[in-house]
Amino acid sequence: GAMMSGGFCAWATDAQEVNAAYGYKNAPVAMEASYGYDNMAKGGRYLPVYITLTNQREEGFSGKVAVISMEADDKIFEYAYPVILSGEETRQINLNIPLGLRSDQLYVQLYDEEENSIVKKRLKVNIRQDTPELLIGTLSDSQDKLEYLNGVGIHYSTLLTRTCTMVAGSISEQAAGLDQLDVLLITNYDIRRLSIAQIETIKEWVSRGGILLLGTGAGGQEAVETFLENEIKGELPDPEERILDMGQEFAIYGPEDVRLPLMTTKVEITDGIDVLSSQGLPVLTAVNREKGMVAVAVYDFSDISSFCTEHAYVDKLFTSLLGEARIQELSNYLFDNGYNTYW
Repeated sequence: GAMMSGGFCAWATDAQEVNAAYGYKNAPVAMEASYGYDNMAKGGRYLPVYITLTNQREEGFSGKVAVISMEADDKIFEYAYPVILSGEETRQINLNIPLGLRSDQLYVQLYDEEENSIVKKRLKVNIRQDTPELLIGTLSDSQDKLEYLNGVGIHYSTLLTRTCTMVAGSISEQAAGLDQLDVLLITNYDIRRLSIAQIETIKEWVSRGGILLLGTGAGGQEAVETFLENEIKGELPDPEERILDMGQEFAIYGPEDVRLPLMTTKVEITDGIDVLSSQGLPVLTAVNREKGMVAVAVYDFSDISSFCTEHAYVDKLFTSLLGEARIQELSNYLFDNGYNTYW
């Protein structure tokens, strides 16, 4: 997969355990391990695990790295991957590991050719087992203005949103690498930074049930043309400022409260579903793709930050976009797949 750079949600590390055969100082290879979407793992899905290996010696190293996970029924699975490092080389290995519904820890272990364990790390996987979550990955150059999307109750708090800041490097080239996410939001971001393989990954993830949410506003044309190329009616018009009615239910002092001047791009879609509109203008339009959907807003999500901080607009947006059946399905995952027997 693509090399990772910083920006995925934090690192999970544990005290380094080193086999006595080498001793701490002499370990030929140093290892760091983390997983994507820290604190937001969902069991029963693939979890991306990132392993960085550094050969501390001048001669080459060969061996294998293994990720060991324990399932709810105490079955242990090991996923092994051969490793060859030249002298003083640092290499990143990204693996997508199927996570059991109750796997709360993974072990990452490095072995040399003689099967000696060189270094071992324990990753504590934080799976929420109380509140069903809606996991939203955000890809944007204004991440700080998207914090309003985090920790919001959706549909009478059936689901709780949790956001994860993503960077180009955190978009895998395999759809399983996005499996943890329910929603991917791209807004105020130049998607030309993504490779063709990454774009294909996102499309594949959508068809498997992912929800891709695109913001426009003053930008976003490339993203809309890439992901909705066959559905756009005619050419995309130039962005223009419009006064949008965000919903009279949020008006406290009067109708003017909810009338926001925003840069918008009007996107007309064949067979699109109008999810939200403002005085006849479709504000959020969605199109179904196999199990998933692609939705596009006329505004940039980072431009509505202060409005959403004060009003329950995020709840309205996702409740309307997801619909009852999908919300129910997302909230049930905690109690399905063997949980029902348990309950």
